Amino acid sequence: MISINALDRGTGLRRLALAALSLALQVGAIVAETVLGWFASARFAPREIAGARLVVRPGMVLTEASGSPERIGEASGALLAGPTRSLLRAMGLFPKLGSARMAQLVAGIPGEHRAELAAFAASAGIDAKRLMHANLVVDTCCSALGRVAQPEAGRPLMVARNMDFFPAAVLGGATLVTVVRPAGRHAFASVGWPGYNAVISGINAHGLTVCILLNYAAAGTRPGTPIAYRARQVLEGATTVDEAAQLFAASPVASSHYLLLADAAGMAVIWQDDAGVHRHDPSGGWLACSNGARDAVSALASDDRGRCLRALAATGGDADDAWLRASMTASYLSGINAQAMLFVPAQRRLQLAIGTGRLAAAIAPWYSVDLAPALSGGSVADLQVTPLGAPVRAAHYAA
Repeated sequence: MISINALDRGTGLRRLALAALSLALQVGAIVAETVLGWFASARFAPREIAGARLVVRPGMVLTEASGSPERIGEASGALLAGPTRSLLRAMGLFPKLGSARMAQLVAGIPGEHRAELAAFAASAGIDAKRLMHANLVVDTCCSALGRVAQPEAGRPLMVARNMDFFPAAVLGGATLVTVVRPAGRHAFASVGWPGYNAVISGINAHGLTVCILLNYAAAGTRPGTPIAYRARQVLEGATTVDEAAQLFAASPVASSHYLLLADAAGMAVIWQDDAGVHRHDPSGGWLACSNGARDAVSALASDDRGRCLRALAATGGDADDAWLRASMTASYLSGINAQAMLFVPAQRRLQLAIGTGRLAAAIAPWYSVDLAPALSGGSVADLQVTPLGAPVRAAHYAA
């Protein structure tokens, strides 16, 4: 998988080259949707087994599992064996990391999460090594915009984000909202895929929200916990942004990607590199993050999409959730926008749209679900999903 900030614009030859690369991505996405769809599409049907459940709603598929790592893995593997095999067929097309680096990353998976994956693989009849390797493919080109609470307008803090990854044709349709209630830890919901027990985007029972965004400006990797598993550790062990930041910094993370944190009261972007741990907080009531470098002095996202989101924020002082959904239509990456979502930490609410190779998630119809009952121990079968329609489009930054 080659990570790129695919549409960041320059001038002259660089602009021309990146425009050609953007077109290639879009063509590749359409080819992937056509070719991969018939043999690698995940298909879901309502099902319940002891300890796990899957429900299908218009616009959203939800699952749940509870208990020890082994019990969660065993039940989830039995529930999701078929869709996981389909997804692995598609992800198997990507170049593999070097064996030394992969072994280092596997060793960095926390023991309880590795045990959960092993139980999943055994229950689903899938090779455990292959499943673990698939869980370590973290290279998402994303963008996010958060707005602090506006008490005078009765609006809580909200965070919207695009999740851009190839092949969107497969990953969009395989999207699951999974509620996990690990014994002795905080319950959480993850927006992910079958067989994926790390976290790219999620929220826990206390409203703490996490989103991973690729930091393509960072150099180097190191021994440590893969960042998507550190994100899960944060959800399982913290209740606030400050607690999460402390947990994130407690031991090495294996990469320098960004982790966006939010709760009902605040937000931050944190990351580790060879110089240490870094944290940027909101500026002027807003926090933008994408995949480029962040200015060390202003603590702002300084790449093209970051500047675009900051410019939008400057015009959206009275922004509601519909405005934030529209902001995502300005910053998605064409051809690979598999998911778009919005979290409301104070309400434990998720708004979600899924895309395909042809249709970006950000401009597709969105759906809303209140996750609070399920995060408090209720069943996902009782959750109601509400259609929100497609957003009003903002001008795309690459136009």
